[in-house]
Amino acid sequence: MPPRSAYGEEGKILAPSMPRWKQYARIVLPHVGLVLLSFSYIVGGALAFYKLEKPHEESIRAQGLKDIREHRERLLDDMWHYLNEGEKSDEELTRLAEAYVDNVTRVLFDAFDTHYINADHINDEDVEGDYWTFITALFFTTTLLTTIGYGNLVPVTWQGRMFCIVYALFGVPLILITVADIGKYLSENITWLYKRYHSKRGGKHEPLINQGDEKKDTPDDKIDDKKEIIHEAVEKS
Repeated sequence: MPPRSAYGEEGKILAPSMPRWKQYARIVLPHVGLVLLSFSYIVGGALAFYKLEKPHEESIRAQGLKDIREHRERLLDDMWHYLNEGEKSDEELTRLAEAYVDNVTRVLFDAFDTHYINADHINDEDVEGDYWTFITALFFTTTLLTTIGYGNLVPVTWQGRMFCIVYALFGVPLILITVADIGKYLSENITWLYKRYHSKRGGKHEPLINQGDEKKDTPDDKIDDKKEIIHEAVEKS
């Protein structure tokens, strides 16, 4: 049987008072949990995209640098061979040189078009200049789920594209719910702080929009008033 102190004046059982820190925890923890869930979803997606797209980037870069290196060596070997033989005229050597240069230029443009090769890779194949890193993948998932979508970084493999569709299908609503929850929480606390500020100043809380203001006349009301004045003047005359 509960102790006598647990009964109220009317004989009802009173629940023990909850500590203040537990009250604040019950209010704050759901919001914090939602934010942590969204953050974990973003980080997990970034890791997945990094694992899916990084190997493809490395293979494309290796193949592109290999093609550039082969075309450059072929150009030097053939031109050196024609110069030493002396069988080609100057016009023929010029035509061959232009053809080789055009071919190398096309290969360079194809390599740069993949966005995985830049001038630093041409000078030094071991230089660091990765397109897909964990930071860039985190940037991509953030812009994807917040529907910003800059478009400068996108998955190109079919596995990455399929995963992107499923990932955004569940992630976009989650982020929208989180943003709406944060906005509601902030607005409620700002309103509470505003009321508390006015109560400490000893003044009454005044709404931001005065609902008791008199209704302003619209242009249609003014036209109706003029019509009534003209109608009264005609009747008197």
